[in-house]
Amino acid sequence: MANRVNSTRKFSAQSLLGCSALALSLCSVNALAAVGDTFQVNATVRDFCAQGFAAAQGCSPHPDMEASINGVQTGIVNNTLTGGLPTLVNPGSGYGPVQSAASFASWFTDTPGINKTITVPITFTEIANGHRVANSSSFFPIDGQGWGNQGNSHNYHFTMVLN
Repeated sequence: MANRVNSTRKFSAQSLLGCSALALSLCSVNALAAVGDTFQVNATVRDFCAQGFAAAQGCSPHPDMEASINGVQTGIVNNTLTGGLPTLVNPGSGYGPVQSAASFASWFTDTPGINKTITVPITFTEIANGHRVANSSSFFPIDGQGWGNQGNSHNYHFTMVLN
C-alpha cells in the first residue's frame, strides 16, 4: 500500500476553479459575502474497492486505484470538459496509473460493482472578498461508508466532484 500523506488540504473555490464553467454554482454565490460567512456545496464522492478487498466486499477492484505511481503525473487531463466530464489528453498512451479512457471515465460516473456514490456536503468559508476555502487537516469524507475503510484507518479509495 502506498504511503498516505496527512496534511492540511485547502480548496479555494475561486482560485482552484477560476470561476469558469467548472465552478458551477460557486461563482453564483454572493461575491459580497462577509469574511467568516459560510456556504455549502454538495460533492459527489465515488468510493472504489482496494485490490486486496474486492472479493470479500462483492465488488471489482478498480485498475487505477493503488496502481504504481512514479512521481507526479501532469498534463494527462484535457483543459475542458467533454459531456460534462474530464477526459484524457491521449487515452491510448497509458499515462501513469490510468489504464484506459474507460477506467478513467468510471472515476466520474456511477459504475455498479466498481464504485458506490455518496453525496457529501462541503462547507466553504469566506476568507476575503470573493475568496472561499474548505479547510481540513484530516479530509476523509466517507470513512466507514461505501465499500468501507477496507482494513485501513481511513477510506482512501475515492474520487470527488463538486456539484
